[in-house]
Amino acid sequence: MNYRLIIYILFSLLVAQDNYLIKNNEINGAHIPTINTQALDETIDSDTYIVGPGDQFYFSMITSNGINNQKLVVSPLGDIIIPIVGKINVDEMILTDVFNTIKSKCKEKIQNSSIDITLSKVKDFKISILGPTGIPSGYYIVNSITRLADIYKFISSRSNDSLMNYLKISSRNIIIESDGNSKKYDLLSYNYNGDEKNNPYIQHGDIIKLSYPNDYFNIYGAVKIPGKYEYREGENLKDFINICGGYQANADSNSIEITRYIDDIQKKIIYLSSDDVSSFKIMPSDEILVKPNKDYKRSNSVRIYGEVKNPGVYTIDVKQNTTIKDVIIRSGGYSSKADTSKIILSNAAIDRIGDQELERILALSPENRSDTDRSYVRARARSKKGGFSSSNFNVENNELSNYKIFDNDVIFIPSRYDFIEIIGAIRNPGRYPYNPSNNIKDYIGVAGGITKNATKKYYIIESSTGDRIPIKLSSQYRFNNQDIIFVEEKNEYQFWDRFKDFIEVTSQILTIIAVIITINT
Repeated sequence: MNYRLIIYILFSLLVAQDNYLIKNNEINGAHIPTINTQALDETIDSDTYIVGPGDQFYFSMITSNGINNQKLVVSPLGDIIIPIVGKINVDEMILTDVFNTIKSKCKEKIQNSSIDITLSKVKDFKISILGPTGIPSGYYIVNSITRLADIYKFISSRSNDSLMNYLKISSRNIIIESDGNSKKYDLLSYNYNGDEKNNPYIQHGDIIKLSYPNDYFNIYGAVKIPGKYEYREGENLKDFINICGGYQANADSNSIEITRYIDDIQKKIIYLSSDDVSSFKIMPSDEILVKPNKDYKRSNSVRIYGEVKNPGVYTIDVKQNTTIKDVIIRSGGYSSKADTSKIILSNAAIDRIGDQELERILALSPENRSDTDRSYVRARARSKKGGFSSSNFNVENNELSNYKIFDNDVIFIPSRYDFIEIIGAIRNPGRYPYNPSNNIKDYIGVAGGITKNATKKYYIIESSTGDRIPIKLSSQYRFNNQDIIFVEEKNEYQFWDRFKDFIEVTSQILTIIAVIITINT
């Protein structure tokens, strides 16, 4: 029995101790989130700082009896106590007035005293943050150098992640209630102009009301940061253009267009000049377009790379009919490795225009395409829209060298590689040195001759066009470097497969003959 009683007493003591610790933590605010700002962003202004419970002072008083140095702490009742001088109430007083009051009270008690006093530590206090679901509302501990932006950043980081995927806490319509007064603040504006009127210090007793944005508007075109922005009542267009970075250099500030809803469906278009923006008030759902001047300092250029001495991007004047030759000369001419007979020109901007005929053909099923359609697809596969490839180029004496180039053209000068490729039914297929005086027999001989399964069909695939040209062994075709010689191989058939094909064809012929005889009889 005594054993059970001892256990019961010990258990009761442990529970009582735990309850005491919980209550003590609650009293000391251990469970309340803290948003204390440790670093000052500016020197505290003694003419605006309001003193309250928790503020601490360094105090020094020199008298004929000695020196009195001590730390003064404002009590929860708003008082400080100075030995000999007594209790002084400083609650909700301006810091400058507190200094003067303390000095005056000390002088009243000890006339020949010298007093120095300064603020050593700012107070901590609780504020209330309110907001809808997803915003962590409640009490928070802050101090006298905490600003609104500090609180917004802290609360945003603690907000409900699932809601934050599509909702963001309003930064332009934050309400602070203080002493029965209510005021809105705009942190987006503060981030642009640094006006601290929109980022105040938090005061004891403040109630901060956060919310999600209700209305938006859009701004497009020649502003530095276009996009969707939260609406703030009473804002003029000029101020907001500054907030989103200002005009781009190519903006036509005299050509601004606003699409505004008259009701839930109907719209109207408003045209503004630069003189109107400062007085024009933005409204919810406005669509603002600052039109760019497309011809503002417009630059036209071409790029040349590959085997030229000075590859790079070169500006051109399209009105002066700049030619390929002009660009090659400006780029320093050919390098020592250039293949001066070859050139490739392309233009991605023209290629993006697309080929409607190719799209029409590709939309057809293969069996419904005509021979012309198939030929067109093959032709387009060898040549991108807006460009060409040539293996007979001569920069000094060639019609192509005087070809007018366009903006965004890209010129490529390849390296020179003198070889002929021989493939197919060849004993030693591969790459062989190019010799302008060689004919097809010479090249096939160099490659070891043809194999036993070679047909009598020979082809040249031209390096310049990709065309496949049939050729005879007796031909004196003049090769270009990088041409391909292709010797077609015989198709290998299995005896049984060929026999089945023969029987099938024979039976079809006999059937046709039998039908004809039957009809005649």
